[in-house]
Amino acid sequence: MRITKATLDDFKSVRHGEIVLNCGRNFVPAGTESDILGLYGQNGSGKSSLIDALAILKRLMSGSRLPDDCVDCIAAGSESAHVYFEFDFQYPDDRRLKVSYEVSLGREENPAEDGDVNSLSDLGLTDLHYLDVPSFRIRRGRYRVRVFDEQVKVAGLIDNKLRQFRSCIDTLDTSVLPFGPVARHADLMGTNKATREHLAANRILASERSCSFIFMDETLKAFYQDGKNTSDYFCVLSELNLFAKMYLCVVDSSYSASYSSTRMLPFFMPVTSLGGILLPLSVKEPMAIPKR
Repeated sequence: MRITKATLDDFKSVRHGEIVLNCGRNFVPAGTESDILGLYGQNGSGKSSLIDALAILKRLMSGSRLPDDCVDCIAAGSESAHVYFEFDFQYPDDRRLKVSYEVSLGREENPAEDGDVNSLSDLGLTDLHYLDVPSFRIRRGRYRVRVFDEQVKVAGLIDNKLRQFRSCIDTLDTSVLPFGPVARHADLMGTNKATREHLAANRILASERSCSFIFMDETLKAFYQDGKNTSDYFCVLSELNLFAKMYLCVVDSSYSASYSSTRMLPFFMPVTSLGGILLPLSVKEPMAIPKR
């Protein structure tokens, strides 16, 4: 799986920007070749904005909450920001899919709640023990992020039919519950009425958590249907979630400054039960990896 395209609108200093990543153009058997892709440009041209957008992409597709300071990614004078990513899926049998995920981010008043925390240290954690666990609720400021207008599209051989880009799932129409389009309801959630009601409640829960409705754990578990869901649409959502948790490591601006000043290297370790763990390792002296 490769990210092949990114589009940002009203994201930080980028009013509109699009970049096509020159990789994954041809089928490459797994484990035979690697890509090194460089991104360069003048100061202020949007390089850091793209990395910050990737960090948000990882959190959303992992089912994690977006920290409140992500509202700073919305361009000054704009009500919302919009990000769009395309992916190339390559399978061992030569099948390929083109998949896109897009989402809008807004800002809303942050209600005061009992039990809110202000930092990782309030949870007994430090950056050294950083775990991207979806249950964290970190409140920092007056505003929190509103995640809305999510959409996943897919093109290619889907359920034994060659398809052009079509919506796999979306939250664009708030009158269509628990999600759109209606044509995907049977593929993703079956006919169980309780599942439908559970997913409708998830829409509200995702809004309160500042996370993705599509990729939150409760939604994917409902789609899983106790292992009975064999739809290619469900597989696409599961694979995006797995990619974000296990194989996408983003060292964004919140980490890079501290790493540079302390001469630390970011070390990404995939862990099956939790997703990925990002540990800073010293380049000056030996250090032990925390047992946790």
